[in-house]
Amino acid sequence: MQKNNSFIFWGISLVILILFVWMIVSLATPNNKPQIINLDINANDIIKGNETAKYTLLEYSDFQCPACAVYQPLVKKISEEFPNDIKIVFRNFPLSEIHANANNAAYAAQAANTQGKFWEMTEILFSRQADWSAEEKPQDKFISYAQELNLDIEKFKTDMDSAAVKDKVSKDRLSAESNNLNSTPTFFVNGQKITNPTSYNEFKNAIFADQNK
Repeated sequence: MQKNNSFIFWGISLVILILFVWMIVSLATPNNKPQIINLDINANDIIKGNETAKYTLLEYSDFQCPACAVYQPLVKKISEEFPNDIKIVFRNFPLSEIHANANNAAYAAQAANTQGKFWEMTEILFSRQADWSAEEKPQDKFISYAQELNLDIEKFKTDMDSAAVKDKVSKDRLSAESNNLNSTPTFFVNGQKITNPTSYNEFKNAIFADQNK
């Protein structure tokens, strides 16, 4: 009887050990499958380029993020070099926990968008990021940028503080969080998350990856 109990004990122990090893291996093994996400691009998204393009480049971005400022010229160059092949989609992902003025900058960009100058305002915000990032009241800077773009200033001021603009930024951020994103910039090509490139050529190759096979 004692021998049978010992056999059962070691049998159970072996099974537990096998399960434990399997769990460790499963956790340690990287998932090489591409992350495909349904991004549900809609009429409220800010889009530039050919609406029917084969490639959709979607970026979640924070105007106060230094890395986003570095990538902005690359995104612009891609859109200019391949205007018919790529649709660019921009979504706000202000990391307000670490960037105090990120929300206000997003509101400024959205306010400019109501007058058809989103991309122009985006370029100013990124290129002059150091000028407004540390401001206690960055809205004054944003208003001066709107003046440069010949916007209706009173409308711009109203829109910056409007529920519609703030709701758009909030929904963009919720979209990012629902996809478990936690950093900016984050890029997707046709719904597949890509690793942030280290050069323009690498960026281009990541977008047109299926043509390189």
